[in-house]
Amino acid sequence: MTTDVVRFTTLETFRDHLALNATVRRRYRRKCRLRVHTQLRGFLPSQQPHHTPPDQLDRTLTSAYSQFERVTRGPPNPPHPTTASYREDDDSMALAILRIACCRGALRCLGCWRADMATSVVRDEDDFDDDESDVVSTNPPDESELQPGRVLSDENVYINFDGTGNFRTHCEESHVNNDDPLVYPGQTGAAHEHVFFGFPTTDAFTSIGTLENSTNVTTCEGKALNQAAYWVPSLFTADGTRLENKETLFYYKSGYHIPADTIEVPPQGLVMIAGNDLSEPQDVVSAKYRCTSWEAPEPQFDEGDPMDHVPYLPECQPGDMLEFRVVFPQCWDGLNLTSGDQRSHMAYPIPAEAPNIGTGWCPDSHPVAIPEISYKFEFEISSSMGSSDTWYLSSDLDPSQPRGSSLHADWMNGWDPDIMDLIVKNCINTGYDCSVGLLGDGTRLEEVHGADLCSDDSSWGHKGKSSKDCDWVAKKPHKYCKKDDGDNWLALDACQETCGTCGCEDAGEDKWLYKGRSGRGCDYVSKKPSKYCDYEDNDGTTAAEACPMTCGNCGCQDSLTWRHKGKSSKDCEWVAKKPNKYCSSKYKDDDGTKA
Repeated sequence: MTTDVVRFTTLETFRDHLALNATVRRRYRRKCRLRVHTQLRGFLPSQQPHHTPPDQLDRTLTSAYSQFERVTRGPPNPPHPTTASYREDDDSMALAILRIACCRGALRCLGCWRADMATSVVRDEDDFDDDESDVVSTNPPDESELQPGRVLSDENVYINFDGTGNFRTHCEESHVNNDDPLVYPGQTGAAHEHVFFGFPTTDAFTSIGTLENSTNVTTCEGKALNQAAYWVPSLFTADGTRLENKETLFYYKSGYHIPADTIEVPPQGLVMIAGNDLSEPQDVVSAKYRCTSWEAPEPQFDEGDPMDHVPYLPECQPGDMLEFRVVFPQCWDGLNLTSGDQRSHMAYPIPAEAPNIGTGWCPDSHPVAIPEISYKFEFEISSSMGSSDTWYLSSDLDPSQPRGSSLHADWMNGWDPDIMDLIVKNCINTGYDCSVGLLGDGTRLEEVHGADLCSDDSSWGHKGKSSKDCDWVAKKPHKYCKKDDGDNWLALDACQETCGTCGCEDAGEDKWLYKGRSGRGCDYVSKKPSKYCDYEDNDGTTAAEACPMTCGNCGCQDSLTWRHKGKSSKDCEWVAKKPNKYCSSKYKDDDGTKA
């Protein structure tokens, strides 16, 4: 029997870990031979534990068992005693150790019992029957019918005990820049620093058209099926070190306020912002923090989604974890895909009263309920990082306000509409838990393979010369990224890491044609990008949006269309000759865009 020891501080952390870890999931399916020891804080009293009455301990353990029963879809029948042990003569009884035996991806609490002196019993999972009454029966489509990025899966989808419907997707960091296409569209570098996820080249020029026409592999599950753009301000420690976001989860849920069966598919083209991007006080409805060791007050909806948050960076001790979330409004006005402030076309629901799930509703002004979209981030606190209340966000521009009070997030809908339809109808409306990436029909989104997303091709050489490879391009990327290998293979495509074109692709002629004319796709635009990149197709999408590689709109690539005062000789190569001079604010094109 294989034993793994993993420590977590909340039920949701444990649940998310299992959902994310493909290796662990596969091991579950190997005849249930995995043990996970999960440390949960807050279930047992932490104040004066020696004097806690035994009946209070029993009630606390019963509560812990009840919560695990709910989260893990119920115990086997009858429940067998397994471990939740404590020492009556030791402060460690404030920590309950719960052992979970897992089978085929299902988390099943085997029961909790009290032992007098930290004794515990582990029963083999073969000693009880595996109850699968809550497993959803699926009828997967034929593999030949699946889009690239969607694969067959034998992982179970479960009926949620509380009627809520949940889907999560795992996305990795894509890139960092000072752009914000919603707040400062077309203004490169005008925003504070953001960390981006999903669509791999989000910048100041990214639009809904850019996402809808993209076939890029993204940093989310599903390859090109989720072109949504997600971004948040960067988080730094006191010494200025940026904290990398790892194994970030993005949620699409019914939430606890709106009945799951009333949720509708979010409209294509929808964009929105949640939270306050200025360092001003805000409530915890949209943007919030907590230390995962905190014990949530009662009543609440779920132990995994506690209500004990604060709207600023709290002081979490080494060994604890800082968790922060941004929750988007889920009530749409039914008319506008955006608004002047990117917020007023959306609203938060009239809340349900805990623990009565689904008893809230959308206001009359915003009657259409869509999935509750939220971002969740976690950072483990170590002594070398300093206390989390000394950290700060890149958007914390007002020193008079508490650190972290400017937490916010942006979202642009770039999902394949057929996939989003599956998520809402198979997972959310039905009240099922689709874990991470499962689509509720026996298929899932293909998992993220971040290492394959961006790299330079070592076989490329300008005009076939091995000495003029991507390292050579890196010496003058503004100039050499436009070179080819003699066979029309551009450095822009071969040296993606060097040229800042990771995952950037021009749309095919099936996606974009100038005025719908055959042969007038991105290859045609490449003949005169300074002129043709402004051309539009029949739907009003410009070549600059559909042909980002050709038009120089990929990541950190220099624009191929910018000209100082419209003069053809004064392009980005001209700027590169005297960047200290020509990059100043006085050098602009006819539209006012600075070099």
